[in-house]
Amino acid sequence: MEGGHNPAMGEDCLCQQQDPALARKFLLDNREHRTLVDESHFDVSLIRCLACGQLYLRAWYELIDWVNSEDSQADWWFPIDDELGDRILRVGSAVNESVIDLLELNGRYLLHAWPSGATSYCQWMDGRPPHFPHD
Repeated sequence: MEGGHNPAMGEDCLCQQQDPALARKFLLDNREHRTLVDESHFDVSLIRCLACGQLYLRAWYELIDWVNSEDSQADWWFPIDDELGDRILRVGSAVNESVIDLLELNGRYLLHAWPSGATSYCQWMDGRPPHFPHD
């Protein structure tokens, strides 16, 4: 992916703004996107913010609700540096939950979830990004 991480990015960029829903919307509208895994209910991508150059590892999960047709979905966006991004690119389509665990991600990340039968939410989290059940 072109561009480089801007270490001075901090909270100055809209992709890191306090309101997590607005930060996610900004990233969806202003990004370079490279899909590594594209399964029907699990997706892993590298996302680069076009405004500041920050690179994110994004994972998306979907669990089918066969009874009520209210599929639960979740995605998280974890900021990473370009060196880690290059390592992930080398793994390519073999990225899965076990590979993500080996990366030992730990820090601030963006979580957006739509639980089956519940209201969606978006929030900044700290720690290790979780894995969600998926089909």
